[in-house]
Amino acid sequence: MELPKLAGSGGGRSSAGHYGDGGSAIRLTCTACVVEGLITVVGETSAGGGGGGAGGAVWMDGQVLHGWGSISANGGGAGTESCNTYSTSRGGGGGGGRIRTWGRDDASKVLLHQRYVQGGSGSAGNGGVGTIWSSGGNACSGHGTYNISTLKCDCNANYLGYDCQFYCHNDESCSSNGVCDAEGFCVCNAGFVGLQCASQCHRATTCSGNGRCSGLGRCICDPCYSGPDCSVLCSGAGTCTANKCVCDGCHLGKYCESECNNRGTCELSTNTCTCAANWGDAKCTKKGCPGSDLNCNGHGDCNSGTSTCFCDIGWKGADCGEPDCPGEPNCNNKGVCNMLYNPPRCTNCRTGWMGPACDDVCLHGTPNSDGSFCNCTTKCHHGLGCDIECSGNGVCNTDGSGSCYCDPLIGWDGTYCEIPGCPRHPVTNVECSKRGDCDSESMTCDCDAGWMGAACHISDCPGEPNCYNRGICSEATNPPLCKSCQTGWMGPACNDPCTNGVQEPMDSGICKCDSGWTGVGCNSECSEHGKIDPSTNKCKCTYEFGWKGEVCNIPGCPGLFGLDCSGRGGCDSTSATCTCNPGWRDIGCEIPDCPGEPDCNNRGNCIQANTDTPYCWCNQGWFGDACEEICMNGLVDPLGSDNCVCHPGWVGINCNVECSYHGKIVNDKCLCDVGWRGPFCDIPGCPGATEDCTGHGTCNTQTHICSCYNGWTGETDSRGHLDPLLNACDVPDCPGSPDCNAQGTCDASTTTPRCVNCAAGRMGAGCEEVCDAVHGVQSPMNSGICVCDSCYTAKDATWSVMVMANALAGCVSAMWDGGAANVRCLAALET
Repeated sequence: MELPKLAGSGGGRSSAGHYGDGGSAIRLTCTACVVEGLITVVGETSAGGGGGGAGGAVWMDGQVLHGWGSISANGGGAGTESCNTYSTSRGGGGGGGRIRTWGRDDASKVLLHQRYVQGGSGSAGNGGVGTIWSSGGNACSGHGTYNISTLKCDCNANYLGYDCQFYCHNDESCSSNGVCDAEGFCVCNAGFVGLQCASQCHRATTCSGNGRCSGLGRCICDPCYSGPDCSVLCSGAGTCTANKCVCDGCHLGKYCESECNNRGTCELSTNTCTCAANWGDAKCTKKGCPGSDLNCNGHGDCNSGTSTCFCDIGWKGADCGEPDCPGEPNCNNKGVCNMLYNPPRCTNCRTGWMGPACDDVCLHGTPNSDGSFCNCTTKCHHGLGCDIECSGNGVCNTDGSGSCYCDPLIGWDGTYCEIPGCPRHPVTNVECSKRGDCDSESMTCDCDAGWMGAACHISDCPGEPNCYNRGICSEATNPPLCKSCQTGWMGPACNDPCTNGVQEPMDSGICKCDSGWTGVGCNSECSEHGKIDPSTNKCKCTYEFGWKGEVCNIPGCPGLFGLDCSGRGGCDSTSATCTCNPGWRDIGCEIPDCPGEPDCNNRGNCIQANTDTPYCWCNQGWFGDACEEICMNGLVDPLGSDNCVCHPGWVGINCNVECSYHGKIVNDKCLCDVGWRGPFCDIPGCPGATEDCTGHGTCNTQTHICSCYNGWTGETDSRGHLDPLLNACDVPDCPGSPDCNAQGTCDASTTTPRCVNCAAGRMGAGCEEVCDAVHGVQSPMNSGICVCDSCYTAKDATWSVMVMANALAGCVSAMWDGGAANVRCLAALET
């Protein structure tokens, strides 16, 4: 892809010289192009009142072109220029550009989705619409063959170009005076000119005597001369000296072809240039910025590309010629912007003001020499401008000392009350009065219990107001407490009554009741269900009737811990009787009740610790819930469990049983002889792991011999003999010898074992029958039915018994043809 090299056509100039640049040109040559985005070469809209730029050109050439992208070569619009208070547009719109797409296959004619070549708009007229040319066609223009390996055309004779689109013949096309180049143009021999090399070139006539003829028939001019015939000397604006043009005052260039560098006009009377804005020197070759010497008056940096000044600090304006002091306006109109300094700065600020912009106050002092500091004249004022009084956190004394008074309850401290802190005690000046913690973030006191106020300096006894005005809030203790409560009152806040008694000792919170009264405040009498206990001066309720409460006036049931039925049963408050939970008894369910009569049968202890239900802890030699089981010939281990561990020779739960003579003790259990069962080996039976005859036969308990069911037998010895006394009927016994005649699997999963999965060509109860695997198949599997293929039947069968034979024999004889079996197959004869 070739990048744009030149801008397209520009729009017309306006009076201000602004016009839009034309769009660029793009040429894209490729094997296969896919355009999904946007290719744009649009003309520029003018910045002033000039015309818009023309649209550019896009030339796409490829073997295959695809995609849904867009190409835009629209013309630019005409802008507006300001004239006094009006905006006008005098230019016209730029014309639309050109888009050419060419592919070598017909599909490429419609390769792109959107293409635009619209003209721009303008008050002087809209630009014309551009052109779009899209084509596909035969590869290599029909004058060659496209080489897919090289991705190039192999052209026929005399055809040239990347697409064989040019025809050129040395004799026919170049008049025999030249040869064809790669693009189909004639390269003329020396002395010949013209597209077909038909004319001769002479120095004297063709090149005005100021040049020589080239091989292409064109004039190559001598130094200082130009033009097609070399007739122009230094563009008429200079003289030739030492083979170089010496230009006059307004012109420059190799041939003096540029007037004032195209950046000014030439005054013919003086032969000098008058340069356009921001251009200078004799021939307008130097581009600069506004201001003296095109250099921003020496107060900024010039961007010569845009002719824009970037002013230094302290200067402003397009040419950086205006002083720019701090403040708006300069020095805030409170001083002089002095250009004797660089950068300029404010001087001579008005009284009461100072600083770089004369906007810093100095109300209670005098500025220093450079105005950077205010010397305060009063002791209470401070700060850069002496405008702060006691930091705003105190007041200035009026006694003549001029010092700051900081309120301790606010918390500030220091000469100017500038040091933050928590509030202090107004007398001791101690932070938070040492009765709380200072929060360094919020600068507030978190008071201890019993204290309040900003500095925790106020006592805070219980009650609102303190002690409910019935006592004295004493600060003798920390925290403060209510003392000396009025007669009839007591407690931490003097709000607990002591009605029929006296607080004794004083401030103890204990009310000593007068005779006949009870309760914390001596304001209650016992009901008829209790009486005063002289030792405690409290009501003692009648236990067996279940009354409760401070004055025995709450109905209920007897019980410990102040709970009905001691919390171990249900209470009928009407009758004052308990229904005790298991393990408890008596009128208040207060007595443990373990199993046994008496408890634990007097063979252990009734335990109730850490449990809701009492239980028996049996003495050694006894176990069970009520210690009712004896461990006769053993020990209970661990003690308190139900595990009776027998002495050698004894078994049973109670270790009171010995094995019969039909067994022996192994691991504390009876191991029975063959044919005997039971925990003590005293039950006659037959061999079998878990039951007599393994459940596969009947047992004769007199002889201890099994009679096995059909399909079952027992283990044999090495000689194949079966011992009747050891036969447990635990071995499956299928038909055949060996089982299934070694042609199938003996399946013992059914009640009677049977042969299954006979080998190919075998069937029957013992897999002994033949079912020729070549001409038949057993179906269903394990059914014993042999289904023969067409043209085959059972061996040695006649037609009349074919069906039966088919079910029993092996499908090995040809189909019957009317006589005896074992004859030829009719189907075979017919074929």
